[in-house]
Amino acid sequence: MAENVIPGAEAFSFGSLSLHGNLQTVSDTDEQEVAEHRVLKRDGAILEPMGWRARRYEAKLMFVGPNFRADVQKIRDAIRRKSEDVLVHPLHGRMTARCTKITGALNIPAEVNAAPVTLTFVESGIDPNQTATLSQSGAAKSQALTSQAADFEALAALYLSAGAVTANAALVAGAGTYAADALYAARSGVPNSALAAQVTAIEGQAVVAIVAIQADPAQTLDVDRFDALGAADLVYAAALDLQDALGQLRPAVVATKVPGPQSYLALLGTLYGDQALDREAEFALYNPGITTPHLIPAGTVVYLPQPTI
Repeated sequence: MAENVIPGAEAFSFGSLSLHGNLQTVSDTDEQEVAEHRVLKRDGAILEPMGWRARRYEAKLMFVGPNFRADVQKIRDAIRRKSEDVLVHPLHGRMTARCTKITGALNIPAEVNAAPVTLTFVESGIDPNQTATLSQSGAAKSQALTSQAADFEALAALYLSAGAVTANAALVAGAGTYAADALYAARSGVPNSALAAQVTAIEGQAVVAIVAIQADPAQTLDVDRFDALGAADLVYAAALDLQDALGQLRPAVVATKVPGPQSYLALLGTLYGDQALDREAEFALYNPGITTPHLIPAGTVVYLPQPTI
């Protein structure tokens, strides 16, 4: 193979597998997740950022020589046994990643004692710069719900039929009550069993308000009516955001000492089994002080809800 011309490119490995000698190219992809909100009879859309997806890496390797078959099989077997490990990237350094795909290709007439293999990795750690934001987002989300309810109230003031007035007031009141109750529960640590029902009620109130606004005979521009309808939907969306941020109805929190360096995902898997991926947000919420969740040092005390499995 040609000599490396990129300084540091020799530092490419996955767990105990040293792969730099086989590396031809390595690429990475950053992609942002967005929610697209469409508005009736209006061109375009509102794109709401949902955060960056886990970075993806693709490494193209070439195995050559009389033992190329055994070398390829050795790599495949090792990764299939342990698909999540520490990836050392020539540009981005160390991180915990999972190999999600192994792709082989063989040009039978042209290649002699050689086989290319492409490995796809997905970074499996939460951005440590975001952990504090996640843990402190309850107050901000509560304020966002209150502000969204106020925006809806202003837009809905154009509709004065008895049905619209009653439905709109119910939605605003429901959002205000939930914002206050959820925030108090988060700050005090006192669980409130009514919170889940309140979010469900806001969903129903938003639907009733939308129907009432659509049926109101007020002579307003279509754009005004569509803005009010969209604002009702956004009240419910803000309630869901607050619910997610607070991790409502939290169970008892227990302290767990990490026995050895490991990823937060491995720890969640040990504690919660098949539910591990559903508990990722809780890790960030309860452990804002851990700045390297993808590689937690041995002896670190981690706080998580009591496992139920």
